[in-house]
Amino acid sequence: MTSTTEPLFSLPFNRSILVKADSRHQTSSDAGMLLMRSVMDRTGILECLTDRLSDPRNPDRVKHPLGALLLQGQLQLIQGWDGLWAEPLRTDPVFGAATSLQRGDGVVNSDRPMASQSTLSRRLGILGIKENRAVLEAALQKLSIEHLRVRNGGNRLDEVVIDVDAMPIEVHGTQSGSAYNGHYKDTIFLPLFATCAESGDVLGAQLRPGTQREVTDCADFIVSHHDAVKKHAAERVRIRMDAGFNSGALYTRLENEGIHYLMRLKKNSVLERMAAPYLTHRALETTYHELRYQAQSWECPRRVIPVVRPRPMELFDRFYFLITNLSPTQSTGQELATTYRRRGKAEMHQGEIKAVSTWSLSSSPRPKSHYRETPIERPPLSHNDADAAPIRPENIVRLFLYLLTYQLLHIARDPFHAAAPPMEAAPQADRQVPAPSESRLDESGELVPTMGASATGEAPAPPDPVEAEAPRLHLHSFRLYLLKIGATLARHGRYAIFSIAKSAEPMWQRFWDHFQPLRWYVIPDF
Repeated sequence: MTSTTEPLFSLPFNRSILVKADSRHQTSSDAGMLLMRSVMDRTGILECLTDRLSDPRNPDRVKHPLGALLLQGQLQLIQGWDGLWAEPLRTDPVFGAATSLQRGDGVVNSDRPMASQSTLSRRLGILGIKENRAVLEAALQKLSIEHLRVRNGGNRLDEVVIDVDAMPIEVHGTQSGSAYNGHYKDTIFLPLFATCAESGDVLGAQLRPGTQREVTDCADFIVSHHDAVKKHAAERVRIRMDAGFNSGALYTRLENEGIHYLMRLKKNSVLERMAAPYLTHRALETTYHELRYQAQSWECPRRVIPVVRPRPMELFDRFYFLITNLSPTQSTGQELATTYRRRGKAEMHQGEIKAVSTWSLSSSPRPKSHYRETPIERPPLSHNDADAAPIRPENIVRLFLYLLTYQLLHIARDPFHAAAPPMEAAPQADRQVPAPSESRLDESGELVPTMGASATGEAPAPPDPVEAEAPRLHLHSFRLYLLKIGATLARHGRYAIFSIAKSAEPMWQRFWDHFQPLRWYVIPDF
């Protein structure tokens, strides 16, 4: 064992700097785990799961209760550690304190038994039971809906817009249910996600094969999340989707359920002919028009809004179509176009989900390869066989655990929504004007300039309020600035005192001033 007095090495750029490992001082680089454990306790998510999940193990032979496994595994994911790091983290004092279900200063003892990597992996099999998967799905939905109410002072909201979209998850090997997707040019799963773009909450997901189209078998998924939000959180709920969900059968199902929807409609020759009269007269600003259109596969005509945007110095204007079952008295064409533009925030939050998740969906069936030291000959599993195989329950569980990680981090970020922290605020002293970015994607899917003078020489328009509402602290930055903080353990009387880095004090104090008076709204009998 390394001595506590002799240095490990000196640094070549400055020989006066020595590095030493001192076992007399218990230090950690994950002090933020203490804050996230507090968030989990305040939201009641751990209690909700442990009360409802079933554990098929023999109680007389259980060393680590399911609640302890859930807590340890979830805090590791929150801090960016997957199950492989369970063994090195066993001696971390913060890890020991945050993952304990007991009270008192004894929880920081380094010899307290914690689950190993293999035990944490077996918890995926326990959670993969059909009943337990349903509990995980309901717990994520409950946590997100409660957060919607908490952000509104515990009251129901007037309106919530649910975004439904597909997001590819790259996989490696021949994972059951994964497939090569020609559009994404990769072997993927293609799960559906239901999110609230305006708030950033993720309501749920459905892990699906890589070749399954977005619109296939999505109606039940959409209806279930719509009904839950309308029952517990909002007076009005609308569904917003892109053109990948164009389907007469889906329109009919949503209309029969009384669900209002808004989505992009793919262009075709008939629609372009119907919109041609609106393209002949060049306007100086965006115009919105009304059409009644019925495709051959539809049961009835539906409301379609052609949105025409001028392009100065160009021969033709830019245009696209929206389809909805909202009447003009409920929402005008301009209001619907503004609502659809907010779908970009949902994609922004999807990027955050990817940034804070490792997406290691790698659970595969591994049949016995030897019997009594004799190899068992089996034909190799082809990609076609993998495509036809059902998705492994462990991979479904992993997806929900990653989404719980995102949702808990998103809840903890609330104190930093109002204003940017000092390290991310734009410089104001020198009145510097940011350099113009080259382009962005507008709602029609085409590249347009984002800053600087327009083609007509006029000053740029003021920033869109939709973009101005975006959170200024990315979850990746939130994890670095607030959670990956150094701390040293000291004992005094009956207390275990963690001393954090002085540089983290302002953000920790800001977090705690918001968190301490927070009253979490719990939905009864969810």
